[in-house]
Amino acid sequence: MKKVLYRIIVNNLVPDSIGAFSQILEKEFNYTSESADNFVGSLPRILYESHNGSKLKKVLNLLKPTNAGLTVHKLVKEDKFPFYIDRSTHRLILKILNMTLRAGTDAAFVYMVAGHENESGLCGSFITKKEEIRDAFRLSDFIFIIDERSLLFLGFATDNDGLNYLIPKLEKTVQGIMGKDAEIQFGKAVFPKDGYSLPDIMRYLKKNFGMHEKQVKKINVSNPGPVRDENNILSARMDAPALESFEQDVFFKDAKGVFFYKLLDLSPETVWSGVKNMTINDRMRFILRLPHDSKLVDYLLGKIKNQAAAGDLETAREEIGRLAAGMHFEKGVIKRHRNRNSVIAMINRIESLPVIPAVAMQVYQLSIDPESEIEDVEKLICTDPGLAVKVLKLVNSSFYGLGRKVDSIREGVVILGMAEIAQLAFGLSLADSFSEVGIKGMIDPASLRRHALEVALTGRFLSEGLKDGEFKVAFTACMLHDIGKLFLIQKYPELYKRVMLLTGEMQIPVYAAEEEIFGLNHGVVGGIIAKKWNLPDSLVQAISFHHCPPEALEYQELAAIVGFADCLNHMITADNTPEAVGNMAVNLMNRGLIDVLQTIWGNISEEMIADKKVQVNKFLQENVKMIGLISDG
Repeated sequence: MKKVLYRIIVNNLVPDSIGAFSQILEKEFNYTSESADNFVGSLPRILYESHNGSKLKKVLNLLKPTNAGLTVHKLVKEDKFPFYIDRSTHRLILKILNMTLRAGTDAAFVYMVAGHENESGLCGSFITKKEEIRDAFRLSDFIFIIDERSLLFLGFATDNDGLNYLIPKLEKTVQGIMGKDAEIQFGKAVFPKDGYSLPDIMRYLKKNFGMHEKQVKKINVSNPGPVRDENNILSARMDAPALESFEQDVFFKDAKGVFFYKLLDLSPETVWSGVKNMTINDRMRFILRLPHDSKLVDYLLGKIKNQAAAGDLETAREEIGRLAAGMHFEKGVIKRHRNRNSVIAMINRIESLPVIPAVAMQVYQLSIDPESEIEDVEKLICTDPGLAVKVLKLVNSSFYGLGRKVDSIREGVVILGMAEIAQLAFGLSLADSFSEVGIKGMIDPASLRRHALEVALTGRFLSEGLKDGEFKVAFTACMLHDIGKLFLIQKYPELYKRVMLLTGEMQIPVYAAEEEIFGLNHGVVGGIIAKKWNLPDSLVQAISFHHCPPEALEYQELAAIVGFADCLNHMITADNTPEAVGNMAVNLMNRGLIDVLQTIWGNISEEMIADKKVQVNKFLQENVKMIGLISDG
């Protein structure tokens, strides 16, 4: 059952009634003459707290003749909270945590209590100095005044490293109010690292608070006086700052999922106000994630080039405030971080990963062994008759245009080379690890296999003629580009249904919907799996970052080929079967993908993309029979 606490704060006094008010303090509240003078001279102050509503009314009637400026606060102690809180503040903190999750960042909490041993009379008060405390910190840092001796600090976009700087600053600020000899104790927590919900965070704060109950009483945090004996030491009133006081850039940095696309609905001027104060690297990361044909790209690049000032900040704050106010702390938002941890834990359990076919790794080892012979590759591939048939179908496709039929793996190796045949066998064999993954009524396993093969063939087609050695693995990288998606579908089918529904409802790319539901996308998941399989770094990087190649540490161009092949295939599929894949019509190409592609082919125009799509579509149509036989087999 939640406890209720009523609090009276005296904000100001009518000059003519100061004497009468002081007399009431001395007579009814047992203040000394000196402490009464200190009280009226340092407003606002807490005068009275009680759990009894009837007693509250009596006190208010007693004070009525003084015409004092009073405010009455009804506070509630939520489950697991170490202090009392009003409803509006509770909702505000939930909104801040909601923004934290959607922006993909952290929020740091510090609960701090200050006082003096052998304290007598009235000393400094946080309530009196609340504006001074707030002015010492960033606009995106919230200072909630709990009572005259305690406060709660909430730092938006602040992690443990940030706390190492902020806690000493907070202590110094508190000592400036309470005196250098003030004893200070605190507890700290970082959301969502230390808890997935506000009650969890509060429990963590209470658990690591650096003061025992006896020490709290020794410091005498509560104001002396018999009426105040009813106080709970950790009682709280939190003064809520306005939402518009957020610094703009913290909303934009590292925003993911639906939140990122909601930001793009804001006016260009507001987006610039958020991007302007970022570091140069963070600005470019934001721009590279924009859809490649977004008007914001040229707008923001122009602003950066001209070093333009931010526009109407008040309007920007209003826009962001409306966006923030429309967010709710839904169960799905809280569960996203739990889902992310669940996915990573699942991957880290060896038994959860599909067993990599022995023939796949053996083929790979032979392909990098300079002493391996044609007979070794032929013998190994032929140990898996199904794999051998698929390889021969590819070798005899129109892509290679050999002009005659190849009847054996050995002949294929002689004509195309050991490395080429090994890559085909390696990719096809690994892809079989997820051959039956799907979601009934929504995702057909055969369509997933077909998509993987078509993207692999497209990637091989696009990389034809490119001299860099990293493109030799394009077929395999493309064949495996969606292994993370297949893993998520296999292990979390119900959650992935929500991904597909969200993709259609919000008209956002699948990887953005995955970030919204799981906290990470299938590229990252696939990269982790590839690393667990001990696949080469070129494949790990290409799989991980095929939707955002600039994020790759190396092999960016290979990742871009994979991403471009994937996008072209979705575009072609959407053209051919719009009723079946309407949500795939979303433009998957972002500015980062285009920028890396330009390092391969030069200028990438809409005409060039359209031309590549026509070429790829023609190529796939020429091989449609072979694709069907392999993907359905």
